[in-house]
Amino acid sequence: MKGLIAQIRAKYTGMPVTAKAALWFTVAGIVHKSMSMITMPIFTRMLTTEQYGLYSLYMSWLQVFTILTTLRVTYAVFNKGMSKYPRDRDAFTATMQSLTTLLTLGLFLVYLLVHEWVDAFTGLTMFLTVAMFLELLLSPAIDLWSARERYRYRYQPIVIVAVLMTVANAAIGVVAVLLSEDGGAARILSHVAVQVAVGIYFYLRNLSRGQRPLVREYAKYAVLFNLPLIPHYLSMYALDQMDRIMVARMIGLSAAALYAVAYNIALVIKMVTNSLTSAITPWLYGRLEKEDFGAIEHRMYPILAFAGVLALAFAAVAPEMVAVLGGAKYVEAIHVIPPVAVSVVFLFAYSLFANVQFFYEANKFIMYVSVMGALLNFGLNYVLIQRYGYLAAAYTTLLCYALFAVAHYWYMAHVVRRNASGGSLFGGGALAAGGTVLLAAMAVVILTYGYPLARYAALLAGVGVAVLKREQVKAIFAGLKR
Repeated sequence: MKGLIAQIRAKYTGMPVTAKAALWFTVAGIVHKSMSMITMPIFTRMLTTEQYGLYSLYMSWLQVFTILTTLRVTYAVFNKGMSKYPRDRDAFTATMQSLTTLLTLGLFLVYLLVHEWVDAFTGLTMFLTVAMFLELLLSPAIDLWSARERYRYRYQPIVIVAVLMTVANAAIGVVAVLLSEDGGAARILSHVAVQVAVGIYFYLRNLSRGQRPLVREYAKYAVLFNLPLIPHYLSMYALDQMDRIMVARMIGLSAAALYAVAYNIALVIKMVTNSLTSAITPWLYGRLEKEDFGAIEHRMYPILAFAGVLALAFAAVAPEMVAVLGGAKYVEAIHVIPPVAVSVVFLFAYSLFANVQFFYEANKFIMYVSVMGALLNFGLNYVLIQRYGYLAAAYTTLLCYALFAVAHYWYMAHVVRRNASGGSLFGGGALAAGGTVLLAAMAVVILTYGYPLARYAALLAGVGVAVLKREQVKAIFAGLKR
């Protein structure tokens, strides 16, 4: 046993820092989602479907409002800022935080003037919306600090903070629901309390380290970079959140709860792919600077395949996961999981292609495609949810993300040809074949839901292959040196 531990420790020590970062960001994401999964059976049984639907509705609107109050400065523009201003990164971070503060306060003043209309539109009370603005004011500080640490591959503090916040959110949430008569509001406020408490610390920390709280040059750069992307970010969150909002408005909070539970289970895959994206992006930018397209393809093809296999494996255990995590009243929602899980793979591919476009600062096409995709998603949801129920929303999401990936691949190839000195990035035929196989495999998984023995046999076979090929699996993430 000691020899095995020493061997594992030696292999871990020899891993490149980016591989370690990818590992620990993924672990943190899994821990976060695992805690959500552990507490989900508690909350789904403690709360009525209407109360759980209210919590889901709040979280959906939170994501939409976050775009308006942050301009998404913790995303692509932050990585570009780290590269563009390498000697003044702390001031750049503080400026981004001051920018989000001004935007949040400005939008809050507008809300106070028209709050009755906004409350009627969102379905939230003024009290919950004010709580949301408090979270919007302080939580970006956590995201900015995390983005700053990720860029330096300092994964240990991010993992520690993420785990502590996840545990506190779950524990305080359970206590709050037990002590309150309004379980839905209690669950929301417990979430806000954790975000605000941690956010205050990092808010002050970012400002003190930046010394200059608002550098006009940095703020102007971020605004001009991200303004064309705001329709894109709104459209992406419309794709990600609007289906739940529309289900709540068109069918009811109970249906929204059924959809949300299954959807959130499927999004465990998204936690993994987001962690991979966070760890890969600095390496990707480094390869693009050198125009080392061969290295990018060599690493990204297997990682895309890994995401696809993970999504299929997750979809295969959907009936059991919904039964355990949601309970009997949520079992009917199992068919939401496969299309949502597979849509995350297309989203992962899209994010890879979009990051290449961000590197070359080719932002406008992203906006056009995103807006068109959101409008298509809204139209399909409006027609199909009324006719086929909430399950239709899962398949419209899958269709739109697949179209996103195709459109962004096409434009990414155009951008590379226009900006690079030579060569191309990714082969369209290989990606199309992979996407087709993925969709066909999803259909097969769904057909096996009535045959549990067949599903279990296939899963065991898959695990066996993974064990036999473990060295190849580990090699996927090896060599990610900037």
